[in-house]
Amino acid sequence: MFVNLISIIFIFFVFTIYRYIRAGKSSLIFYNGELIEGQDYIRAESIRFKMIFIGFIMLVYHSIMFFGLYNAVFFLLNCTLISLISEIIGMKFGIPFGGIFKYNKKKNGPFLLGVPLFILITWFGLIYMSLVFSIYFFNYQNNIITEYNAFILLKLSFFPSTLMLCIDIILDPIAVNEKRWAWSQPGSFYEIPILNFFGWFLNTAFILSIFIFVAIKFGKLSFENVNPIPAILFSMIPIIASRPCFERKLYIPGIFGVFYSVFLFNLLFW
Repeated sequence: MFVNLISIIFIFFVFTIYRYIRAGKSSLIFYNGELIEGQDYIRAESIRFKMIFIGFIMLVYHSIMFFGLYNAVFFLLNCTLISLISEIIGMKFGIPFGGIFKYNKKKNGPFLLGVPLFILITWFGLIYMSLVFSIYFFNYQNNIITEYNAFILLKLSFFPSTLMLCIDIILDPIAVNEKRWAWSQPGSFYEIPILNFFGWFLNTAFILSIFIFVAIKFGKLSFENVNPIPAILFSMIPIIASRPCFERKLYIPGIFGVFYSVFLFNLLFW
């Protein structure tokens, strides 16, 4: 009940509150005007960070119910630590995200070692949702995995990593358009280097491979049959993000977002 209630609040924030504060009630369907970064923008960004934090708490709680406290804590620490290291290396050396990039310190909230905290939370949230999606797609709920092999690696590491690569095709163009971050040498896809998307794949695959190996080797990797809310939210994100893509004339990510959500829902409920 708690997870479902928080999920409803989270989705409500996604669809209404942020946009209403940022651009008024006319933006709830589609906003075609110029977005000014004034006081309304500051208030909307405050709501945005609260929205992300609500989603983070929901997913942490869900992970504890889904595969136990020990695995949930390890997943959180593993995900945030590796993502932090990847982000720091990426900013300084350009690996694995296609080139050296820099975050806008005015648009990303509090920082940890030069990395926005909300980025680390977002890495955790998206990777966890992609993993839950994969578990439900391959019907691993209510199962105990006792062997680390190529099939497990393919299904619960490489498959969700591919899902993550695809979702970044929609999310990164919006962030770059909003000037939340930028590469020192802009790439060919809406100023994003193509290798950045493979960086998303590699970061996710590395995190999930370590998590699965450690959970099987030193404990028990099992998945309770709790609600699939994270998988549903993951399926919704592309079509939610497609609207600001169209508003900003990012047509390729916008169209891809619509079709990607339809594709994910078909995979999940086919």
